[in-house]
Parts: sequence; structure tokens; C-alpha cells
Amino acid sequence: MTSNTTMSTNQRTLTVRVPFAIKKRGGRKLVIAPDGAPWNPPRALIDNTLVKAVARAHRW
Repeated sequence: MTSNTTMSTNQRTLTVRVPFAIKKRGGRKLVIAPDGAPWNPPRALIDNTLVKAVARAHRW
């Protein structure tokens, strides 16, 4: 996969195309970057308030 950049004839529009793929893993969508491109997705944040609410609801 390679990226592609083109300039319009009127020199006012720049088009950048970056190929990527989206795959599902464990119910989550994962973006697959082009070959050789480093990409580190941000770590998932744990919502402690939501975890407490689910635990309390389960106990109730």
C-alpha cells in the first residue's frame, strides 16, 4: 500500500489518499496502517465510575 498525493489543475485543491484497512478484533474495530507505517493506537481508558455502577447493579 502506498499513499498518493495529487494537485488539481487550478492549484487550489490538494488531494491526499492514504490506504488503510479496518478489521474487527474482539468486537473492536482496528485500523491497519499502510505497510511500514508506524501507528500506535491510544490505550483504552477504563471508566471507573461505570465499573462501579455495573458492580453495584450486579450486586443489587
